[in-house]
Parts: sequence; structure tokens; C-alpha cells
Amino acid sequence: PTMNSDAYSCAINRQKLHVSRLLQSFGVNVPRSWYFVPGRGWWDGDKPEFGESVIAKATYEGSSVGVDPDAVGAFSSHIEERIAFLSDALRQPITVQELIAGYELEVPLARLGSSQALGVAALTIQGESHLEDKVLLYDDAWKDDYGFSEASSFPSPWISRIERMAERAADVLNFQGLSRIDF
Repeated sequence: PTMNSDAYSCAINRQKLHVSRLLQSFGVNVPRSWYFVPGRGWWDGDKPEFGESVIAKATYEGSSVGVDPDAVGAFSSHIEERIAFLSDALRQPITVQELIAGYELEVPLARLGSSQALGVAALTIQGESHLEDKVLLYDDAWKDDYGFSEASSFPSPWISRIERMAERAADVLNFQGLSRIDF
């Protein structure tokens, strides 16, 4: 055995919108999402309402690739133009998600038979874990200008619930070995 998921799980998990829809179909709560395809525009003509708080992400990338200040905030014609630019520049669809303000939590998991959460960590930006509507931008990720803190200030029943949700998501996505679910 290896410490990696099967080919299908590895492939599907690189496609942010499909992962979101798959999780949603299994009853896992996910942010509302929209999809912008290069050269075609909004999938099915569906896009956020102007003023809705959003974050635009490269669909096939991790590590905040493509996330910049002009792709985050209240949806506007300016952000929509940036999304179109990013889809052309990165040669891939852009997944736009509802931006949920507060904390960004990461749950590392190990699966050797069944999924087991290994704790909960809070992402920090400039030392702060309560991010409000801040997000990890690509430039910050590139400079390694972020960190993590313990989530011990949260009530333990709440942490347990987050861990169970992460384990459920990892099971739905068929993660094997080591993985991570973000909230």
C-alpha cells in the first residue's frame, strides 16, 4: 500500500467545483459556488449577485494560486473583470465561492482503514486567527507569510463536530493516507 488516494480520488479532488458539488450531494455543507469558464463565461449564466461577498480561486490549483486582492470582496463589475482575466491568464476555469468571514480552520486527517482527524488548527495572517473577511492571498502564501495556531479557544464539542465533519468529507472524497479538509 501507498500513502496516496486512488487515481479517481486524486483527479476529482483537483477540481474545486466538482468536489463542492459532490460533497453537497452527500449532505456535507459547502459554500455556494459559481463557475467561470474561459472563453464561455458563467456556467449556465449563473453568477453571484452584485454586492455578495466572494472569493475567486483557480479551479485546478492549490496554495492560493490566482487569489489576489482584486479577486476577493463584494462582487462587482471590477471583480468580474478580474475573474475573466484570471481564467484567460491561468488557462482554466475559475471557481467563485461565497466568502464566509471568520476563521479558516484546517483539519489534517490520516486514513489507514478509516478516517481519523488529527486535530484542528486555525490559519493565522499577521498573527491573527480571527480573520474577519481576510483571506490567504497567493503573494502571502508564496512568501510563507502566514501561520497556524491551536484551536483550543473553541469549545471542545464544537471542535469534535468539526473533526467529524472533516472525517465525513474525507470518506465521501475517498481520501487515503494523509490529507486535509479546510473550513
